[in-house]
Amino acid sequence: MTLWVRSLAVATLAVGFMLPGGIAHAQATSLPPRSHSGATLMSIKAEKMQHDVGDQIAAAKAKGRDVSEAERHKTEGDAALQAGHLRIAVEHYEAAEKTLQHSAK
Repeated sequence: MTLWVRSLAVATLAVGFMLPGGIAHAQATSLPPRSHSGATLMSIKAEKMQHDVGDQIAAAKAKGRDVSEAERHKTEGDAALQAGHLRIAVEHYEAAEKTLQHSAK
């Protein structure tokens, strides 16, 4: 780097630190948003499954199918979700979906 370029870089940084908010402020606002944590993604998945399983149960019930086992799994999944046990909730919702698939055959 030439002396002129180095001097320009130093001057730019100096001016940046003197501005309100300084360089740190400019850098903080230009960062991309943080991605969701694994727990947040699991929460989103569990809540979506809760809704989807409820819709699937309602549709199966409207067709006159026995949905009692699927409803039991959904109820247990809802309780697990409410308690913050996301993995267990997802497992119950998956079991409910599986039960509905088998009862359709």
